[in-house]
Amino acid sequence: MCSSDLIQHLPKKPGPLVVSLNCTHYGYVRSLWEETFAGFGFPGVKVLDPNPLMADLVLKEGGPRRYPETSVTVEVVSKVPIGPNVHASLGTLLRTVSPLTADALARYQHDPSLFSVAIDPSAIVK
Repeated sequence: MCSSDLIQHLPKKPGPLVVSLNCTHYGYVRSLWEETFAGFGFPGVKVLDPNPLMADLVLKEGGPRRYPETSVTVEVVSKVPIGPNVHASLGTLLRTVSPLTADALARYQHDPSLFSVAIDPSAIVK
């Protein structure tokens, strides 16, 4: 996490610190975010995670009823290869909050032509 770089520049002010998880995959490790901020002196961090609200919008009673019945499936498709070490560590974290996602990661599809980019992603992802 790059949160340690951010935290070092935060002024100590009274009141709660609010952190927004603006990528859907961050919610899977919400407890790690909370532990990290607590370890840097922000034990009462308020975490805004949009995932539950987005899921409620589609899946719960009263949400938009686009179809008479909803079935949730999970697939993982990646432009870059996902190595066995990532499978092992990330899969363990995911299993506790989303077994479907952990299973999808285990059978992920590597598709180098998934989308076009102007830069080499392997230069960014180590």
